[in-house]
Amino acid sequence: MNTFAKLISAPALAAALALGAAPVSAAGDDGIVVTSPGAMKAWQEQTTDRLNRQLDRVDAFSRGTALVGTVQIRFTLDDQGRPSNFETVHASGDQRAIRDARMALRNLRGLDEAPVTNVGDAVFQANMIFARDGEEKERLLAELTGVESQRLAAGGSRATVTFGT
Repeated sequence: MNTFAKLISAPALAAALALGAAPVSAAGDDGIVVTSPGAMKAWQEQTTDRLNRQLDRVDAFSRGTALVGTVQIRFTLDDQGRPSNFETVHASGDQRAIRDARMALRNLRGLDEAPVTNVGDAVFQANMIFARDGEEKERLLAELTGVESQRLAAGGSRATVTFGT
């Protein structure tokens, strides 16, 4: 059975992945501004919980070998507020991990409630870890933290509203 890594409270997560919201609040040229940092943190936690439930549902139907790896997917919202225009920006897992991640995102609702201005113009990024045990989760978290730190350090990319892991 695959275990999706639920690491919201991990200090490393707060230090590395939650920083994804910082470029949004500083992105004056994108016209996207976080309306409330506290509301953003709560939205990220709630959205990550909903994503975890969707991943559990997808996993229940997959019934294959356990997935292992990290997946980062960027997307926008369509006119009905549903995820669309998926772009896999990083994946260390196999194609099934990417497929399952996209399927879970397609079923995710409430993204249009993100506490940012111009949510319809926002780019979202979901960060996901698939692991079989705690040791594997820690290794993959370190990998994903490095990838995300490089993205943030490189700058120049469009501001993103991040959640997951």
